[in-house]
Amino acid sequence: MAFSDLKLLADDLTFREKVEISMLKTALAIVGETPASPANLSLDVKRHDLGNAVLLSRTRWLDTFSYAAASEGSLTTSSTDAQVETVVISVWDDIAGVTGAEA
Repeated sequence: MAFSDLKLLADDLTFREKVEISMLKTALAIVGETPASPANLSLDVKRHDLGNAVLLSRTRWLDTFSYAAASEGSLTTSSTDAQVETVVISVWDDIAGVTGAEA
């Protein structure tokens, strides 16, 4: 998909609505997680902090998640809610700043 098409997708109102609900659902799930272990504490803190940030200010994060989800490349304007949610979940750790060593 051309970059211009990805930008159009990221700015599409229907797509953004799906991303917004997906990021809120994901944030709620992550904020409610029990930390896995002390070895993964850094990962858990970053994921949890992003979850709190999204819940407190979803509009601040909507562009970030919309552009990240669109840039992943597999979504279109006709993607299902489940497909959008899967991609939002898949980009969560990257947006949270989790590194490969932490994952």
